[in-house]
Amino acid sequence: MIKIKIPGGKALSLEYLAADYNGTLAEDGKPIEATAELLNSLASYVRLDVVTADTFGTVQKGSRQGCLPSALHLRRTSRLHNPG
Repeated sequence: MIKIKIPGGKALSLEYLAADYNGTLAEDGKPIEATAELLNSLASYVRLDVVTADTFGTVQKGSRQGCLPSALHLRRTSRLHNPG
């Protein structure tokens, strides 16, 4: 959990991080190096949910190759999936 104090407001307690994959955490289906490092750090504090169609299986492949945290939870947005 991450706690964030908002000046003049309530403190936030964050347990989850949800993000889109391609174009946010990755470019052309490949994890952005600095983003992968940040996700690995965050994985010990929050649950990581990544929303992706993963049409070509690049997210799943990146997870297996250690480019992404093993604690990453994939949420596919499409049933069309070609594991490559």
